[in-house]
Amino acid sequence: MTTITIYALFGDDIRVLSTDKDGDPVFWGINIFAMIMFSLEVIIACLGRQDYFNGFFFWLDAISTLSLLLDIGWFTNILFGSGGGAGANSAATLARAGRASRVGTKAGRIVRIVRLIRLVKLYK
Repeated sequence: MTTITIYALFGDDIRVLSTDKDGDPVFWGINIFAMIMFSLEVIIACLGRQDYFNGFFFWLDAISTLSLLLDIGWFTNILFGSGGGAGANSAATLARAGRASRVGTKAGRIVRIVRLIRLVKLYK
């Protein structure tokens, strides 16, 4: 699980640095596998630990697992659209896209911190 957690932290950065658009589905598939493994870990922890369910670490694990959805392009294309359209080049559309990008960058940093806390928790 530690290896999968490290992949969850840095896998998207590795994808962007090492592959082009044709290699994305492989990384998205690995992200889906990581989500399944994290979900199983949460379920097993709920069954095995008495005070885990609805505790602090339960919600931390649940949020970090759900945050992997934003690294899967198939999901984000459905959620945010794949781009294009007739008015895609208008100034207002570009301004909204710039603001959304800044918000997404800040949210990504917060998610990475949550995932790092998860990694530290694994070592305790």
